[in-house]
Amino acid sequence: MLVKAEDLHVGDEFISPSNGSLRCYKVVRQPQRMKKHPTRWSQVRCTTKVIVVTRTGWNGKLSNKTTYEFAPSEEHNKEVYVNINYKDMWLIKRNGQRV
Repeated sequence: MLVKAEDLHVGDEFISPSNGSLRCYKVVRQPQRMKKHPTRWSQVRCTTKVIVVTRTGWNGKLSNKTTYEFAPSEEHNKEVYVNINYKDMWLIKRNGQRV
């Protein structure tokens, strides 16, 4: 079900497109409108699954590559802020029940 930012509540799980792939998020804090721009939403605190791979480059320096993986909320391992302005979001779970 396609939802808007004002319809999101704490505990909801939603899917959002990002850079050509889909990401699954679970809302941790209630979305709020921005104080300076009341027509826009502030970033929402959500959980998601992130994989960080540390590599050694050709010059010996370490570099981290962060990959977001589409996974159910039981496998989420990081809290991130998500910009929900002007994005399509599909609700997949509300209060632990599939929609």
